[in-house]
Amino acid sequence: MQIGLVGFAGAGRSTLFTALSGLQPTPPSGNPLTHTSTGVVKVPDVRLEWLRDLFQPKKYTPATVEFVDFAGIPRTAEKGKAELFAKIRECDALIGVVSAFDGAADEGDVGGSPGARLKGLQEEFLFADLEIVERRIERIEENLKKGKTKTKDRDERELDLMKRCRDRLEEGATLEGIAKSADEEALLTSYRFAQQKPLLGVVNVGEGTDLEEVRAAAAGEVRIPVFAIWGQVEAEIATMPEEERGAFLEEYGLTEPAVRAVIRGAFEATRSIPFFTVGEDEVRAWVIRRGESALIAAGKIHSDIARGFIRGEVTAFEDLKAAGSEREAKAQNKMRLEGKEYVVQDGDIVHFRFSV
Repeated sequence: MQIGLVGFAGAGRSTLFTALSGLQPTPPSGNPLTHTSTGVVKVPDVRLEWLRDLFQPKKYTPATVEFVDFAGIPRTAEKGKAELFAKIRECDALIGVVSAFDGAADEGDVGGSPGARLKGLQEEFLFADLEIVERRIERIEENLKKGKTKTKDRDERELDLMKRCRDRLEEGATLEGIAKSADEEALLTSYRFAQQKPLLGVVNVGEGTDLEEVRAAAAGEVRIPVFAIWGQVEAEIATMPEEERGAFLEEYGLTEPAVRAVIRGAFEATRSIPFFTVGEDEVRAWVIRRGESALIAAGKIHSDIARGFIRGEVTAFEDLKAAGSEREAKAQNKMRLEGKEYVVQDGDIVHFRFSV
C-alpha cells in the first residue's frame, strides 16, 4: 500500500516524511520534479502489541505502509508536472501537507489559512484530472471520426462519461456519484484520478502551537480528515535512539508521537483493516480491504490456504482480551467456526484450517 505525501514547495513534506519513516529524503537526480523518496513504516496497533506480549512469539510482524515523498507541486505548467501527477496517481491514498508556522515558504502563492491551502491542493488535483479527461475526449473523438466500427459503441459510451466528467470538473465539483453503472464506475477507477483518491490533510506547525486549535480550524474548511503536528519536533523524535524517545515525549507532554495518528489515519483511509494470526512462532498482522471474505484473507497468507480452505476459527480481539487466553476464549464459546464467505472484521484473530 502506497501513501503519497503531496503539497506545494515549503509546506514541510520532507519533514513529515522523516517524522513518519525516520529516514532522510534522498537527494534528487535528473528532473527534481519527478524525484521521489520512499520509506516503509510499521502501522502502530496496541492490539497487536498486546498479542505479542501474550504469546511471546519468536517473530513479530506488524502491518506496514509505504510512504512516498513527492516533489512540490508547481502552480504553473512546468516540464515534468504531468509526469509528477502520473506518479501521484499510482498511490492508494494521499496526504496533503500544508504549513502554518512563522517563516514558512510561500507555498506556490496559495497563501491564506491552512484550510485554504488544502483547498488549493485539491484544485491542483482537479486541474490535473481535467487535463486527462480533455485529452481522452480528443482521442475518442478522433477514433470515431476514423470510423472504427469495432469499438464504436464502447467509445461512444466512454465519450459520454468523459464529457460528463469534464462538465463536472469545469464547475469545480468532484466526480462523486457521476458513474451511472458498475461499468462506468470500473472505467473511472481505471483512470486513477488524483481527485478521487482518499485524502488526508496534515498541517505542519511550529513547536508549542495549539495542535487541536489548528486542526479544528482547518478541518472546518475542508471535507477531509485533518491532523496537525509539530513537524520538526516529530522529525527529531523519529531520528533519535529508541531509548531516548520516552523522556523526549514526556518533556513535550506527548503520550506518543503525533505521526502515529497520521499513520493510522492513512491506513484507514484506504479502507484497509488488519486481521491477526497468532502463535509461538509468530504474531502477525495481515491487511485486507474492509468487507473482504475469509477466503480472500486466507489467500493473503498463501494461495494453498485459499485453495484448500475448510474453515476459519475466528475470535474477536476484544473477546480474547477479556478471556485472557485462547483456551479460555474457546471454553467461553467465543471462538467461532466460519466459512469462506464470512466477512472478516477489523482485529479478528483467525486460525485457518485447510487441506491440499
